[in-house]
Amino acid sequence: MMPYLEADGIRHAHKRHSGRNELLHGQIPIVKQDFLSLRLVMNDPDSISLASVGRFGAVRVEVSKNVLGYTLYCVFEVRRGKKKLALVTLYKRRTR
Repeated sequence: MMPYLEADGIRHAHKRHSGRNELLHGQIPIVKQDFLSLRLVMNDPDSISLASVGRFGAVRVEVSKNVLGYTLYCVFEVRRGKKKLALVTLYKRRTR
């Protein structure tokens, strides 16, 4: 399946995970460069796991990759009809 970016996923990630409040949750605020790193995450992931079941019963998977001292997490929703993975959110944490 091929990943693709919808406006809703980009908007959610930017609105919820790019502010200073991320530091309070032990996460690092995302920047525009993180969206450009999606190709690296998808082409060479460190881990892939089942994240949850989203709206309308769609399966969500979490793909992560260690990049320069932090781990970038991408959550995708499986779109069976389109045979694609749609970005739901993106966040990052310091690598331990």
